[in-house]
Amino acid sequence: MTKPPVMNRPSEPMDATRYEILRHAEDLFGHYGFKKTSMADIADRAKMSPGNLYRYFRNKQAIGLAVVKLHFQQTEAAIEAMLMNAEDPETKIRMLLVTGCRLIVGEMARNPKIMELVEWLIEEDEAWAALKEHIDWKRAKMEEQLKAGIDAGIFADRPVYETAVNIMHATKAFQTPHGLNGWRQKDTILPELEGVLNLVFSGVRAAGEPEKAS
Repeated sequence: MTKPPVMNRPSEPMDATRYEILRHAEDLFGHYGFKKTSMADIADRAKMSPGNLYRYFRNKQAIGLAVVKLHFQQTEAAIEAMLMNAEDPETKIRMLLVTGCRLIVGEMARNPKIMELVEWLIEEDEAWAALKEHIDWKRAKMEEQLKAGIDAGIFADRPVYETAVNIMHATKAFQTPHGLNGWRQKDTILPELEGVLNLVFSGVRAAGEPEKAS
């Protein structure tokens, strides 16, 4: 399996006005839908004129893309913070996946119509590239911990890239709004993810390594 390059996300400072626009836009997209929300609606919510809004973003699609990128940046920051609280590689991989899932579930509860933005994300090339970059970031983080686990003798010595990809495939239903949207009982999502991870790590651990309490 050929390993693709990992893109580095540029760190661009965001001024307070742009942040406020995106915060209000995300709220509108989540409650009224991406299609029904207009630039005028966003300008009104942000307490500025439509003309002033166009000084910051050329159209609604540009705002949607910026909302998506900001969401990924905030998700990555939250995951990084959680990883600092764990010591061993298996716990860090579990936290990486569980935190990502918990954030998606929370976002869907706060913004019921956010799926419209997700649908647009999949169809829009630039937004899809942002999603791909986020997926690559998660995979790279997982690879780091798999290598650390192999070096420590915790995990079986297998190719880390292929193993990371396989873990992401095994947990895909828990890592995307599409996968989670059809779940009737949302309170079962995280326990079921823990069950899948228990099964996954039973195959990842080195022979003789004890099962970790979830």
